[in-house]
Formats: sequence, C-alpha cells, structure tokens
Amino acid sequence: MGELIIPEKFIKETIPQQLGEEFITLFHEYYQMSLTTYIERIIQENFTVHQNPTMTDKYAKELKSKVINNSRQKKKRRWLSTIRNQIKNPTTKRTEILADIDNMNLYMQRFGSSAFQRHFQAVTVEEATSDILEEIEAWAKDPSKKMSDYRYIREKHDYQIKAVLESDLIVEITEILTSYPGGIKGLISEEPDAYITNPVSTPKKITYKRSQTLVDQDGEQMELLTEKDFEQNESFQVLFGSQGSLELDAQRAMDPIDREVFGAIINHRSANFLKTRIITVKLGELVRDVHGPRKSSKYYQGMRNRLAKLRSLTFRLVQEGKETAVFGFLDKVQYYDEDSTEIAEITINSYVHQQFVERQTTKIYSEMLQGLSNNISRSIVFILQKERFAEYSQESIALDEEQQYDYGFFNRRITFNTRNQNSNMDIIELAMQEIMSNNICIKDYRRVQDVFYVKFLPITDTELADLGPIKLH
Repeated sequence: MGELIIPEKFIKETIPQQLGEEFITLFHEYYQMSLTTYIERIIQENFTVHQNPTMTDKYAKELKSKVINNSRQKKKRRWLSTIRNQIKNPTTKRTEILADIDNMNLYMQRFGSSAFQRHFQAVTVEEATSDILEEIEAWAKDPSKKMSDYRYIREKHDYQIKAVLESDLIVEITEILTSYPGGIKGLISEEPDAYITNPVSTPKKITYKRSQTLVDQDGEQMELLTEKDFEQNESFQVLFGSQGSLELDAQRAMDPIDREVFGAIINHRSANFLKTRIITVKLGELVRDVHGPRKSSKYYQGMRNRLAKLRSLTFRLVQEGKETAVFGFLDKVQYYDEDSTEIAEITINSYVHQQFVERQTTKIYSEMLQGLSNNISRSIVFILQKERFAEYSQESIALDEEQQYDYGFFNRRITFNTRNQNSNMDIIELAMQEIMSNNICIKDYRRVQDVFYVKFLPITDTELADLGPIKLH
C-alpha cells in the first residue's frame, strides 16, 4: 500500500483556519512545538497506520461520530454537571463559576448596581450567574462547539487541556474530510490534460445527432456523433459505442455532470490504481458524492446510466486524415454485490490512466471549485490553471505579465452550445469574472474584442508542493 500524501495546504492553512484563533492561542500556551508539527503527529497517530491510508470520508465520519458522541459530548455533560453542583453546593475551593461569583459580588460592592448592570448586562449577581450557566448549557448541548471553547478551560489540569486539544483537532480534521468525496484525496481535484486541451467540456447539456456509423480497430460499431474542425487540418471527433441494452438516444446527451461523475470516481482511487487502472467503489457512494445523500432507486439507476455513457463515449483526434490520439472516460464497468451492497468495479480508459501515471494532469484545490456556481467556470479554471503552471515553468516569462488568449484558444478546448462567437465570448468573460472574484488563478484580466489579456496570481510554495506537475520516474 502506498504512502498517503497529505497536501501542505491542508496542514498549514485549512486546518488552522478551521480551528480558529482561540484554539491556536490555547495550544501555544501548553505546547512548545509548532502547530503544523502537532497536526502532522495527530494525523499520523489517528489516521494512518503503517502507511495504510484511512483518511477517507467514510472513516472520518465514523471517527467523528465516535469522538463526539462517545467522548466529547459525555465530557461536556460532566463539566456542566460540575458547574451546577458548584452553584448548588458551594465549596471553599473558589474556582470556575464560584470565582466568577466572587468577582461579581466584589464588583457590585465597589461600583454599585448601575455600573454592575452596564458591565454584566444583568441586574443582580444571581441573574448574571444564570446567564453564565445558560451559556455553558448551550455549549454542552451543541456538538459543533469545541471542548476548548469551554469558558473555564484554562482552569483545568494540563493533561486535561492537552487531551481536549487533541480531541478538538481530530474532530476538526474529520469535519474537513467529510466535506469532500473521497476524504483526503478529495481535497485536490485532478484532471488529465486530455480533458483540458480538447473540447470535452460542455457548459450545458448537448444532445448529438447521429452522423455516420464507423467500425473501430477492435471491430466494435461506433457512431460518429460530431466532428469539430480545427486549424492545420486537425479535427476532434466524438463517437458513441452501443453498450448493453441501453437506448442510444437516451445516452447521447452530454452535460457537465458527466465530468463530475468522473471526478468522483477518481477520488476513490487507491494506491493500486497506478498499476491496475481499476477503481472499486460502492455505487451508493458515487450517488452521494454527486447528488448528495439521496437513497431513491432512480438516482442509482441514473448513476448506472451515466457510467454506461462514460464507457460508451470515445474521443478521437485526427490530423490530415490520420488518427493521432484516441481516449475516453472508462474502458469497463462491472457490478457485484458485497454484503448486500452494490459495488462498481471501474476500469479507467488506458490513455487517460497513462496521463495519471506520467503526471500529465492539472490540479486545483477542491475548496476553490466549490465557490464556482457556473459550469463553464469549472472547465475554464482548469484550462487557466494549466496555463498558469506552464508559464511558471518558463523562467523567461513572469506571471505578472499579461498572457494573451484569443477566442480560438478557448474554442479549441470547449464545446459551446452555439457557434455565435460574441455570445461565447460573453460566456467566457462571465467565467473569468467568477474565477477572479473567487481569487483563483487570475489576478486581473481585460477583454479586447476577441482576445483576453490575463495576469495570473503568483504561485505560492504551498501550491507548488501540492499542485506542481512532478513526473514519476
């Protein structure tokens, strides 16, 4: 089993932001090590065992439930019970809420009721005490509230505080992992260059009309659905092969969800994927990743139909009448039952698989994609990200210099629903605006007729470590 590679951004930025300033301040009061080192240690101890990756969303969900329900919430209730007992049966040990009561009584004696009311937003010490108790009760009941948010956390023993920090960190890690299909692997979205440099993307649903019937090298009958001509006698063909008993007319329509399904499949790949091309995943998990927690049978059948469509689609590049590249999404899909659960065994297209092996892919942080509502933005952001890293690799070109991309550049990479160039340029510009407003890739751009002049954001060291195109040797 291969070693689990954890993105630096996840450790250095995402988790600390999730933890918040109060947690970080408390941590530094009790630990001399850096927070990054501590996070790496907790991940190693709780999420990886002998390099066996367990940072999946399923594992994270189970661990989160275990920590919150069996540990954190019980401890909260115990601490709340202690506070109630302190109020009901005060002792000579004046800590936590008893210390607050003493301070409020002293304040009342020194400054009077008017000043007390302004300062504590309560008329009496009893009322202020009741407000504090309500605050702690709300904290104890809310599963999303961290243990380290406890009002009197610094009055606990050192070992208790350190246990709280560890527990809170584990829960926050699981919170992040359960937000992305595939867990840790879902933190970064990765697309093969074949899908980025060719017009595989569609901003809206496209239904192709039958053009002509062809036979491929293996003797399989294929329908040529459409052919898009480029410069230099090059063309891009979309073909469809009949698979099983599915009706072709119902399967030919392509839409942006097709690429989303493929991305969800890739997020479930294991270390064996580079050797076998096979990804094994529960069908229900794919449904959840793409459509949310839907249990209706129609979503399961819809997913089977999409997988069949992805198996049936083939893309072919032809130059001067000669085939230069053939690729698709999937080469094979098989189903079997395991403990009454339907499992899909999916073999990724060999051409695309080779691009993953050779790192001929483009990566972007998934959290950035979540901020994009426009389907075409999700396609263009990968196109621009690829260009951004390509410009970075050319030392003679500075990222802060304007790079020029005309309409033909985008038309070569996207299948638009219309041939109207002005309309398509407007679509591209809307995507540019959304990408830039989300602070992704683009620092600035301007449009002059049919050309976009783009300034890219500088690439950080963290991005370079996580997203840089490093080939395997």
